[in-house]
Amino acid sequence: MNKRAEILHEHIIFLVLNVVFFSVMVLFIYLQASSVHLLEEETAKGIALLIDVAKPGTEEVSINLKDFFEKAEKNGVNRLNSIEINKEMNLVIVRGSKKSFFEYGYFNDGIEFVYSVKGDYFELKRVVEIKNKDIEEGVVENEI
Repeated sequence: MNKRAEILHEHIIFLVLNVVFFSVMVLFIYLQASSVHLLEEETAKGIALLIDVAKPGTEEVSINLKDFFEKAEKNGVNRLNSIEINKEMNLVIVRGSKKSFFEYGYFNDGIEFVYSVKGDYFELKRVVEIKNKDIEEGVVENEI
């Protein structure tokens, strides 16, 4: 009889610990999914993709970032400071709060562009191709 009570107590403790563990896991996943970090990452990657696919001669391309801007403004970051593009290092830096940021690199360094934030949109304007100085001067690489 006493052995049955021990088995029952062991099962109850095991079930309570499992419920606590899974509750903590669900809470952690919920907090991570609703945080600004995912929006920062998504926005930085979207802008980098926009820059990478921009072709020379493009006049204007824009992306709607209303959700990101609303979340950033709730966290104390204004629209103008929330997105920065470092053209020297080919990085898109996105700030969704005062305490966090996400940076993502882009590969298209053969173009020059101007960007701005107007309303809920991030705009990429006047995409022009940058000529390589060596090619302009007539230096040819890998000549056989």
